Formats: sequence, structure tokens, C-alpha cells
Amino acid sequence: MIGNASSPASPEVDERWVLAVDFGTTNTVAAIGDDTGVRTMTIDGKTIMLSAVLLDAGPGRPDRWIVGERAVNMARRRTEWFDQTPKKRIPDGSLFLGGRNVPVVEVVAEVLRVVVDEAAKQQGSRPPETFVVTHPASWPQARIAVLEEAARTAASTHDGWPAPDTLPEPVAAAERMLEVAAVPTAARIVVLDLGGGTVDAATVDIATPEPVDDGRPEPELTVVGYPTGIEDAGGEDFDYRLAVAMVERAGAPDLYPQLVGSDDPEERERAFEILSLAKNVKEELSRKTDIPVPLPKVPPHLPETKSVQVTRTQLEELIKGGPGNPPGLANAVDLAKAARRDAPSGGPAFAGVYLVGGSSRIPMLTRLIQEQIGRPPIMGGDPSTTVADGAARHALRLLPSVPSRPRTRWRGILAGVVAALLVVGVVAATLIPPRPPTSPQPSPTPVPTPSRIADSGDPMLTTCPTAGEGDCSAKILAVAHAAWPMLPTAGCTVHDSLFGIDAYSVECRTSETTHLVFWRRSGSVVSSLAGQMMMPTTADFVLPGSSERLGSQVGGTRPTSTGSRYTCAWEYEAYPMTMVIDGPNDNATVALCSTATFLDTAGLHSALEAR
Repeated sequence: MIGNASSPASPEVDERWVLAVDFGTTNTVAAIGDDTGVRTMTIDGKTIMLSAVLLDAGPGRPDRWIVGERAVNMARRRTEWFDQTPKKRIPDGSLFLGGRNVPVVEVVAEVLRVVVDEAAKQQGSRPPETFVVTHPASWPQARIAVLEEAARTAASTHDGWPAPDTLPEPVAAAERMLEVAAVPTAARIVVLDLGGGTVDAATVDIATPEPVDDGRPEPELTVVGYPTGIEDAGGEDFDYRLAVAMVERAGAPDLYPQLVGSDDPEERERAFEILSLAKNVKEELSRKTDIPVPLPKVPPHLPETKSVQVTRTQLEELIKGGPGNPPGLANAVDLAKAARRDAPSGGPAFAGVYLVGGSSRIPMLTRLIQEQIGRPPIMGGDPSTTVADGAARHALRLLPSVPSRPRTRWRGILAGVVAALLVVGVVAATLIPPRPPTSPQPSPTPVPTPSRIADSGDPMLTTCPTAGEGDCSAKILAVAHAAWPMLPTAGCTVHDSLFGIDAYSVECRTSETTHLVFWRRSGSVVSSLAGQMMMPTTADFVLPGSSERLGSQVGGTRPTSTGSRYTCAWEYEAYPMTMVIDGPNDNATVALCSTATFLDTAGLHSALEAR
């Protein structure tokens, strides 16, 4: 576990920093923490570095290690010198590269050295106060020792660096979760990590003792039960299966495995291209329902470039797992259930499953957890960088001379917001990203920038400062329906300002649910909602198939006097409008949130201008 590294002097608080590294099976991520907070470190302009290595050796010259994306590119013609997942080789003790055995500790050290050198450069060669590397909670001490030795070797060329500390990955993830989701002071969570090469699950108990002398209780995070994991069910395995399936759909069954194992460098290069396409398709299908994929020609098997259509349903069939299928998402959920079941009885109340790892974005996983665990998963932040960011926060919090960052355990909100939410029934729920609008999108028009909006104000707010002026109530209702076409047409009421941050709102009730459109004078309804939720899930408001960030969105569950409710909210950034759906805490409301449709910024601008 992390300890407090000693320091030869007592530097100023703002000069002390920590480095945390998540050495993953497929990707390596690092984070730096200091008095300004925690940030994911960039290497060559990217926050994620491939863990791949290539030994560049030749007669009459010293060996040279190539790491990351460059190693992958060079390996297209030199596969015998290449290993994509050195972390998997730690139990073996060595790698067989270029006809010789190379100690695995040396290979891992070369990956970590790239991170250490970049961190030292970014920090002006000042050593960190703490240098921590993370590991799976299920690892025996012998594997952890290899990681420690590799980290020590990587830092050995830099003066003053502390000995590396280690931290279980689920503890780091739980630390990050405390920054993005409000949980009780005592809670039990299952961390489900879907990485590139493995799936890991572990139960973590969160306990907050009585306040210390300075009045800030610090949470204690402990792995309990039996952490477990499986291979062949990570993102890389899904990519491979999809690559095979795409080539089969192009009319060349069994071709892709032949390309991968071919002695012909050209054919191996085609295999790399197809695998890269498969990875991009997998990620796009988290936002779209189908994608055309142009496969490269591979004479004589594929004499011409051929396009195949891949759907989300086809991908889900490949990766669903379960009995009779290769390991997949169903097996990952089984791991989470087993981790929860095997944890000691009598612990704190179960708060949910926290998703970590790039493959956790796959929509099918969210559905399976909702169905089998009985509640939506906890999500928040970038799942690809969660472990590194959380480890840096954990290390920073343990430094006695650096004040801990204030925890956003329960976000402060206006008292009026609470009252208003109770009046209109706006409570919280998990958020499922909306699908694209079903109606045709308006033709692109010039869209005001956020600064212009701030200067000129929304046309509706300018015309109707309050709902009670003249015919403003009718205008507000008409504009609400134009801005959000899925708003019910019956059962609608216009409210004048219910609390400080809104000018007015439209509330449309059905037998079970409530739809609302808020016009904000200042502040954020999404932020206020997040403060009321037990476990808010926040994300960018982006329509599937679009790269335009419209604003922010949130969801979560909050108990009320009549039971828990389920809410999703979407907030535009360029216009002071927030859309909310509230309903019973059941699958029907989840389905309603998942099918919510919205206008993009250009469409919203046109709708408002037309009124």
C-alpha cells in the first residue's frame, strides 16, 4: 500500500507532486497530482499510451527498446521482436523476442521508463513525493514484486526519486469514484474493470471514520472478499472477434487468422489494418446502431476494396458471452455478482457496480447490469483513466503536508432548488445517452457562440422576462415544444420562477412521468440535480453520431418521502435551456430516457428563431 515518502527538505506545498501509473495489459496511463489537483499526464500529446514493446536489435549496434504506438507500427513487419501485452508475461518471468529470452522485469521497466522520463521532464526534473504503480487486487506478492522492481529500475536514472509504492487497482478506482459520485459515508461497491486484455472484479468497502482534528474525515478504502478476473474477455479480444466476422461477411471465411499468422509482411500489415478498423467500429457502435466498414483489398482473397455493414446487434452477438459462447459481457457481470456474493457478510450497504476500463462504455454492459444486479451501474469520468487518476488522488490525499482537495461527496445546492425539485417531482436516476432525433434535422445555420449568447441572451428570455407578462405563457409553451419535439402535448403547465436560477419552466405530466423544460437565468440545473443524487452519473451531452458537445447531462437515484424516483437531465451550453424526464424508478423510465431525442445546436437555434 502507499506510504508517505520521505523528503530531504521541506519544500513549498505548491512544489510537491505525486506520480501514479496504471500499467495495463493493453494501455498504460499516468496521472500527476499536486496542490492544484490531479490531471492525466500526456505522452506525445495523448493521455493513453499503448503498453506494447518492440526490441530493435541488430548486428554491431546496441539493443534499443521501442514502446507504444511506434512499437505497433514497426511490428507490422517484425512480429518476432514484438509483444503487445507484456503485463500478461509477468507470471512467465521472461519474453521470447527475436530468438532469445528477455527478463520480463526489464521489459516492464522500459514501458515505465517512458512514463517516468516524461513526468520528470514535465516537472522540471524535481522528484515526486510519491511514486505509485497500480496492480490487480488478485495478484500474488511475487507478481507485485516484479512490478515494484521494474518501477524502481525505471526511476533509477533520476536523482532523488522515492522507492515505488503499490496500490490495488480497485482501491484507486474507488478513490476516483468518490470524486464523481456521491455515496454514503459507509458503502460497499463492486469495481468491474473491463480492460483491453482482461476483466477484473473486486469488492471495496468504503468507511469514513469520525472526523480528525482538522474536521475532515478521510475515507478508508479496503478490498474485501475474493478479487477475481478472466482473460479473453477484454477489448482486444472483442476487436479480434469483430475483425474475423467482418472479413467473413466480406466473403472470405477464415482469412483473418491466416493473415495474422502469415510469413508475408504485406499480409500481416493488412491484418493490422483490419484489426484497427475493428477497434474503431466497436467504439463507434457505442454511439451508433450500424456502420459501413471499407475493408482493404487482400489479393487474391479480396481482390477489391469491399464495404460491409456492421450493426450493434451483430457486435453484441459476438461479445455477449455466457454458456456456449466465448467469454464476454455476461461473464463480466457474473464476475461482479460473484465478487459481491463472496464479500464478508455484515458489511456496509451495497451501493452498486462501478464500471472502469475502455470497454465499459459498451451499452449492452449497462443493460446487463441493470437486469442482473437490479440497479444501473455507477459511471463517471473517463473510464480509461479512472485508475491512474484515482491512484494519484489517493497518494496526494496521504501527503501530510499537502492539504487534501475538498471532496465533492455531497454538492452544495440552493435551498430554493430543493424546494422546486420537490414541487415538480424532479428527482434522480441513471442516465442513458439519447439516440439521434427521429425527425429530420434542420439545415445547418450559423450558430451563435456561447459568448454571443451570454451577451445577447436567449430570445425567449429577452421577449418574456417572466411567464406572467402578456401572452408569454402561451409563447413559452410553444417554444418549449419547438425546442424539444418529444415534449408531451397534453397536461402541460407553465410555472413562473420557482427558484433563483430559473426564469420559468414548462411541466408536462402523464400518468407516470413528468417532462420539464427549464429556462435558466444563471447557474446549472444539472449541477443542482447532481447534488441531490445518491450516485450521479455525469457526462457530456453529445448526440450519437455527432462530435458536437451540446452541454452536460446527469442522472442518478434520490430517495423521496414516497420512494426513489428516476430522472435524466440534459443541459444545453449555448442556450439557457435544460430538459428533464422524471418517472418511477423502474425499467419503463429507463427505456424512456434511452429513447429521448433532442435537436442539435443548429436545430435548436432555428426552432428558437422561428418563434
